[in-house]
Amino acid sequence: MNMISERGSALLVALVLIFMLSAMGVSAMRGSTMEMRMANNAVQTAAMRQAAESAADMALSDVNNLNQAWNAGNEWHSVDVPDVSDSLDIETPVSMRHSGDGLVNGFSAGSGGFMSLRFVTRSEAMVSEVSAIAGVEQGSYRIVPNPNN
Repeated sequence: MNMISERGSALLVALVLIFMLSAMGVSAMRGSTMEMRMANNAVQTAAMRQAAESAADMALSDVNNLNQAWNAGNEWHSVDVPDVSDSLDIETPVSMRHSGDGLVNGFSAGSGGFMSLRFVTRSEAMVSEVSAIAGVEQGSYRIVPNPNN
């Protein structure tokens, strides 16, 4: 082979290979960054969903909140619950309403000694820094003596 005509071809091949490897490395870094963001979003979504569910459960576990909702009738009213997350800055507003009375599940229609008060609880978990919201709406009922008997 002629040495003069092949001068610099190894350098050109090496530069093309280095460029291709660099492009592949940048692509892999972008992919891993995107996967990291997706994983962080999944963790944050799960934490917010659990915070909303915890706030709704705390509101339902306090009998005073159920009494206030029953007295307010079919109107939504705000419920005060303690902070559910100390480490994250998550706000969890909760509201409840009485959605009606009815027969108690599992009781015969003729017993009439008890009735159920049905409630709906709505809770949201919000992180204002990232504009993220997760919400939960939960139905429940409370068995009470029937005042008509």
